[in-house]
Amino acid sequence: MPHFGNLPRFTEPALCAETDPDAWFPEKGGSAAKAKATCRACPARDECLAYALEHDIGFGVWAGKTPEERKKLRQRSGRSQAPVVHGTEAGYKAHYRRKEQPCGDCREASRAARLRRGYRGAA
Repeated sequence: MPHFGNLPRFTEPALCAETDPDAWFPEKGGSAAKAKATCRACPARDECLAYALEHDIGFGVWAGKTPEERKKLRQRSGRSQAPVVHGTEAGYKAHYRRKEQPCGDCREASRAARLRRGYRGAA
């Protein structure tokens, strides 16, 4: 995905940064196959999807999903809120927005993210 300013830290190891930006924005009726293939192998896929759903991004391929596919995911969930992607920092934040206690996987992901950022209180 191309650079859009202040994107979250999960984009740093994302494979999309190493590919042609045009692949993420196919022309109407064009193929998103190259972007989707890249996403399948990406370590940031879960956090990317959570981010796209949480921010209601209506353009481009994010986490291997087109805007239409993301819209269907949101409709199937039957909620106006994006689903919690467990085991991610975004999932940890989603728990708190919903006033829920974060699950263990999300707590661990948040702790690991704080450690990567050099936050000393995360240990």
